[in-house]
Amino acid sequence: MKKIQEISCLASSMSSEFSLITAKINIHLDGIENLQKSLTGLEDQLHEMIQSDDFPAASRRQKTQ
Repeated sequence: MKKIQEISCLASSMSSEFSLITAKINIHLDGIENLQKSLTGLEDQLHEMIQSDDFPAASRRQKTQ
């Protein structure tokens, strides 16, 4: 009988366990999405810098075009 009570108690706590895991996963996914946005922004900034006439290699780029 005690084993059944233990199993019953464990089963009833599972939904809260899954809720905690889901919350942690969502926090990590939000972090990943924010990191991706930051990397995309940095990529855009780098692209603009490279295309700028002030970029050190701009003179070489203009010679090859």
